[in-house]
Amino acid sequence: MQTLRHPLCLALAATALLGMNARAADKRAAPAPVFTCVDTMKESRDTVANPLTEAQMNQDVRLTATLPVTHISVDTPYDYPEYLARWVGAVRRTGKRVWFRCAFNAWEGSYNTPATMTPAEYITRLRAFVATHASLFRAGDIFDPLPEPENGPYWARTSPQGSSWTWKDAPNATTDEYNRFFLQASQAAQETLALAGIKGVITTVRSTNGYIAARPTTLYPATVAKMGRVTTDSYVGQAPNAAPAEALHALQAEIEGIQRVRHVPLVLGEFGYSTQGLVSDAQQQAVLKPELAWLRGLPYLAGLNYWHGAGYPAPDVYNGARLFSGTRGAWTLRPAAHDLSQAYTVLLARAAINERKTRPVR
Repeated sequence: MQTLRHPLCLALAATALLGMNARAADKRAAPAPVFTCVDTMKESRDTVANPLTEAQMNQDVRLTATLPVTHISVDTPYDYPEYLARWVGAVRRTGKRVWFRCAFNAWEGSYNTPATMTPAEYITRLRAFVATHASLFRAGDIFDPLPEPENGPYWARTSPQGSSWTWKDAPNATTDEYNRFFLQASQAAQETLALAGIKGVITTVRSTNGYIAARPTTLYPATVAKMGRVTTDSYVGQAPNAAPAEALHALQAEIEGIQRVRHVPLVLGEFGYSTQGLVSDAQQQAVLKPELAWLRGLPYLAGLNYWHGAGYPAPDVYNGARLFSGTRGAWTLRPAAHDLSQAYTVLLARAAINERKTRPVR
């Protein structure tokens, strides 16, 4: 494992870059607390059929915790509460907070489960799950009750517009229902946690794809206002042979397009490279370095979850994005982890400065 530079030095060295990028950014978005995270999906979610050992879990999250992260994600479906609890426990032992990015199998049809769940059924089961497993949650955690809710087949199955419901005649009855569900999930999570006496869990981070994040006729301004932020999973410029300048331009176009519409703090619920094929360490770092340098200067960026840390043991198209190399129980950092660390350090330093500026004088 390579040694990372001291975070304070990195923060000081990046001050000029912060100012340079900030001049081109939308200044109407208020400063916000920052979440920094690395996603464990490929091990906490995709191993439910063959669960990892305690040692393998611990090695994954401990390596993640060597980076300047405030949170580590847990993506285990709610259908496997014991396995989910084991992952939460592993994250807790690192001293980091948990970013819950879970779903019920019956929403998208995962793991040979028919995709029969309706929004009303989802809310009912969500309340029951949180009430039964409230001890999993702690103040400071992020709880996204359903990342990318648009992925459920329910919408196309029931919409008069079919699979075109996100744009055809929008706003329409289906987008109305989508926005109600979007808010109901957060409300159900917050209310059920409150009944259990648990406060301080953030339930207003809800991942959507970039298309929906940028379209107020699909994700309504009133919905975004109630959430207080917009969260998007960004995967533009992903070609394995992408030129770094072209990938950066694609990212800038997407993020700036969202911000021109929303003018609220932005969270990247998923971000990484490359999800379209295996790439060398050099190619991954060449693309990510300028992207992360640009992102860390955005005053409206309120969080970033790198997708993903550990990957599959075998070659796979999604392994190109993994931040770790090696295999289960023996992961090490790829070179791009250093660029991510620099970006996270700068974001956290800026958040600390903003917090001090807004702290009441006594």
